[in-house]
Amino acid sequence: MKIIYITLFFFSFTCFAFAKKVKFAVDLTGQPISPNGVHITGDFQEIAGFPGGDWTSDGTPLTQEGTSSIYSIIIDLPAFRKYEYKFVNGDQFYEAEFIPIASRVGYDFNDNRWIYVDSTSSDTSFIGAIRFGENAPEGKKMIRLLVDMKNEGSSPEGVFVNANLPNWNENQSSLYRFIDNIYEAIFFVDAGLFEYQFVNGRISPKIEVVPNDCAVNHYRTINIVSDTVLSGVCFSSCAACNTTSTDHMSTNFEEMKISPNPAKDIIHCTFINHSAGTVELLNPVGQSITTYKSNGLNPLNIDASSLKSGIYFIRYKNEKNKVYQIKKVTLL
Repeated sequence: MKIIYITLFFFSFTCFAFAKKVKFAVDLTGQPISPNGVHITGDFQEIAGFPGGDWTSDGTPLTQEGTSSIYSIIIDLPAFRKYEYKFVNGDQFYEAEFIPIASRVGYDFNDNRWIYVDSTSSDTSFIGAIRFGENAPEGKKMIRLLVDMKNEGSSPEGVFVNANLPNWNENQSSLYRFIDNIYEAIFFVDAGLFEYQFVNGRISPKIEVVPNDCAVNHYRTINIVSDTVLSGVCFSSCAACNTTSTDHMSTNFEEMKISPNPAKDIIHCTFINHSAGTVELLNPVGQSITTYKSNGLNPLNIDASSLKSGIYFIRYKNEKNKVYQIKKVTLL
């Protein structure tokens, strides 16, 4: 019995020791606020102790900050993990925001927002109040950096970014690896000149030597005027490590297009890569109305003549039954 108690105590202490306070916030300026509240849904809800488990649309409510249009919550989460999430204006999953491509995970057509929690310091990690359905907080620009460590070999301590900016937080500058060798992160910065270097390791860091052809004062530089996703470059190089592009965002755009939208009687589904799969028409609460099998030939026509006017959703899954895309359509 003592062994059990000791084990439970050690487990609890370990979880507590590696927990980090993370603030999630959304700016709903210009949006009509749902009478059912504002929520966040993600893959951390179960581990954080919220009812209903992960990806529950009504289990994690956000609180309005004063009389502003910002809604937020502070959650204790285990550090050194990547988390995915969406904001929900309401309490139904179909009321979740449509996230711009630049801010999505992107790989395998994953359309969630993501954050990597890389610090156990006592402060609260906060990236800002992101505008609902957009890339960045008000007054900020999003920049997504990618580096290929194929020719360098990444440190077990991680890969980081050193930016030539005042108050740059090194504890929140880790890059995350979705696929082999490619490390990336999203930052929110002011418009203007952004200077940065990639760093391999933390305790004994190796700062990349940026070649003169692409360096200004030893830094990589970019003049940011809008939300930006950069192509992946090789560590200490001006170009990609090989001829294969590391810009994953260019290959994960829409797989399916629908037209017209709004529609009346017929909805046309066109498949960009002629991929076979399943197409479902869903009602506003996410229930399946009808299902079509697609062989990838264009177009696939959905008969909507018997349906009432309103908002519906079209869900496309590939042959492995993995969701690739969800489209919202208005029926007149």
